[in-house]
Amino acid sequence: LVVEAFVHAMDRSTERWRKKAELTPPEKRFASIVDSYLTPVHRDDPGHGCAVPTLAAEIARESPKTRKAFAAKLDEMIEMLADQILDVPRKAARKQAISSLATMMGAMVLSRVAGTGEFSDEILSSGRDAVLDRAAAPKSGGKKTRRGTPKKAPAA
Repeated sequence: LVVEAFVHAMDRSTERWRKKAELTPPEKRFASIVDSYLTPVHRDDPGHGCAVPTLAAEIARESPKTRKAFAAKLDEMIEMLADQILDVPRKAARKQAISSLATMMGAMVLSRVAGTGEFSDEILSSGRDAVLDRAAAPKSGGKKTRRGTPKKAPAA
């Protein structure tokens, strides 16, 4: 029963994102999804919002079967979000979608912990800015190390 309820909730979230994307020009779809996700309305109504921030900690303690179902649905969400990231190779879009989703869900969890009010709104705004600023940053051609510093070219 847990698996079926969770699958239904994640499908509902992914479908909401799909519908939002269909109604938005392609170049604005990613930002539109982020903007609609990190809102006080979503924070204050976890029963009708994305199931992941609400249930992820519980799912981590569930059976391998339940975690596998969760992972498959999470991958669908990542792929759907990656579809909205234009002008980058697919692997880079997927990586950006994963980091964006992690930031969005983390911001949602923290904002719910903070309750309502200025601090909670600040968390939502900071998460939204972090995702959208990263998406708007120019893509450099140079490879980066784990810490984000450019790798030096080999000496000639």
